[in-house]
Amino acid sequence: MIIRHLHHEEINRLQWDAVASSATVGLPYAMSWYLDVVSPGWEGLVSVSGENDYDVIFPLPVKPLCGIRRLVQPVLTQQLGLFSSRPLLEKEVKAFLQAIPYKSFVLQLNESNPIESLPFRTKRRTNLTILLDRTYETLFKSYSDNTRRNVRKSSDLLVSTITFEEFLPFCQRNNRYNIASPSLLVSLFEAAKSQGSSILLGVRHPLSSELLAVSFLLRTDHRLIYLLPASSPEGRRQSAMFRLVDEIIRLNCAQSLILDFEGSMIDGVSRFYRGFGAQEQIYYKVSRLHPEWLVQIYHRLKGERS
Repeated sequence: MIIRHLHHEEINRLQWDAVASSATVGLPYAMSWYLDVVSPGWEGLVSVSGENDYDVIFPLPVKPLCGIRRLVQPVLTQQLGLFSSRPLLEKEVKAFLQAIPYKSFVLQLNESNPIESLPFRTKRRTNLTILLDRTYETLFKSYSDNTRRNVRKSSDLLVSTITFEEFLPFCQRNNRYNIASPSLLVSLFEAAKSQGSSILLGVRHPLSSELLAVSFLLRTDHRLIYLLPASSPEGRRQSAMFRLVDEIIRLNCAQSLILDFEGSMIDGVSRFYRGFGAQEQIYYKVSRLHPEWLVQIYHRLKGERS
């Protein structure tokens, strides 16, 4: 297998997107339009098939540090790694990681990348997903008792689509974990909208029409990604997010579609997702840091997750 390093301008975007869109894992993060927003100037590693088409692709989210180019997992991009329309082998994962042309990287691979042992630092991470191929009634039965109570408690709240002009200020005020800049959110929403992939939902009080909770979702052929939610203090008191997720499940049930919560590693958030019957999917963060002390200091100063 020959692996080629391609700079941004050398990448055949049609071939790249053909692989990313047909990849077995069904994630949107490797699509060129997505990478353009979260990692401008991104590069890639590719191997080619006998027809000289891309067979396996590996996005390289390049980011300079003191003039030194390194790879850092972009915000709002849970998983990258290797993408292919065929099952991948562990030796291919190792080969691509060893072919990374930069000394320092912190990357999160995707669920389809098999790992048993790697010559790099690895950390196991957990995603939470629900396969929506059953009736709503069947899915509802898999909810925890606490989740069912909160869904019933919030049943009078109204769920509808909202505008981005409503979403952005609400999210800025109420999302405690979001580290994406407003300009990045604007660019990502506009790019996703142009691809027909964006969904913005909100929960309102039935009398006052007060906005209580919101979510920015990405829709692909295979997944519905719960990309960026937010709930106000009043929304939390009224269990508005339970109402929102339940309605998402109700509207998309009985389809070969995965509701992807993107984690979380935060206990309270993870418990909320598990309450809807979400199941664990394991992926790995891999890293190689040179010099490690300088990179760690940079992460702390920038507030990035290392």
